[in-house]
Amino acid sequence: MKDVELKEGYRILRRGDIRVETKLTCSICECLIIDEIDDISISRSTCCFDCETEVVDPNRPRWLEGWRPDSKEISAIKSKRLHSSYSR
Repeated sequence: MKDVELKEGYRILRRGDIRVETKLTCSICECLIIDEIDDISISRSTCCFDCETEVVDPNRPRWLEGWRPDSKEISAIKSKRLHSSYSR
């Protein structure tokens, strides 16, 4: 794919003279960003759609002030995703 350049943890999409950098993994659960919904969530909240829905939205004011879940919460989120029957 000549319009995509991989860069440690990011993909850079080239559209004409415009360069757009997006992360390849969620900043919370570290799952791969797999679709446009995740891309939109990454641009809004730096995390995938699932984490934005589960973690960020209920804590939006705190999130905007810099709050992030602690390592125990992140471990619980990752474990829940791994054991979920729903897999994207």
